Amino acid sequence: MSGGRGRPHLRDDRTRAREHAFWDALLNKSYGELRAIEEADGGTDLRDAQRQWLKFREADCAWAASGYEGGTFANVVANECFSLATARRAIDLSNAIQETDNRFRLAEPGKKEEQPQ
Repeated sequence: MSGGRGRPHLRDDRTRAREHAFWDALLNKSYGELRAIEEADGGTDLRDAQRQWLKFREADCAWAASGYEGGTFANVVANECFSLATARRAIDLSNAIQETDNRFRLAEPGKKEEQPQ
C-alpha cells in the first residue's frame, strides 16, 4: 500500500522528506550563524560538539533500527530517528542563537535593559 494507507502510524515518504529537509535547513542555518560568532572569538567548541553529535546521531539511530535488522521496518525506524534527532538539534541551535543575541544586547554599552529576575 502506498502513502502509508493501512499504516496510520507511518507518514508518507514525501511528507517525511519535506519535514526532514525543513529541519536540516534550519540546523545548517543555525549552525552557520553560531559558527560565525564562535570563529570571530577564535573558538572551536561548537564545531567539535557538532562533529561529536553527528557521530552520536548516526550511532543512536543505527541502534534504534537494530531491533528490526533484516526487515523493511529498520529503514523506517532509522529514518524517523534521524529526522527527530535533526529536529531536536535544529531547535537547540536555534534557541542558542536567541540566547546569544540576548547576551549581546545586554552587553552593549549605553543600553539599559531589564534583566529577567
